[in-house]
Amino acid sequence: EIQTDDHEPSMDRFVYGYYTNTKEVLVINQAVLAEIKKGRENSKKLDCQHKTIYDQAIATFVHELSHAYDFNNDHP
Repeated sequence: EIQTDDHEPSMDRFVYGYYTNTKEVLVINQAVLAEIKKGRENSKKLDCQHKTIYDQAIATFVHELSHAYDFNNDHP
């Protein structure tokens, strides 16, 4: 299951997303999901390896999805 959430587990930092294996839920921050929906051509440029906020959002989704895969395929 994939959910969106604008409530962050910590008020000290921005949480892009996380996977909880106890509930088998992948949570993606609504701001991250909104950036994915905007598309790369409508995204702000970044001076880092991702190049755009869109690419960083996609990387976040893939990263969290890999946690879900690992936890559900005996790779904790």
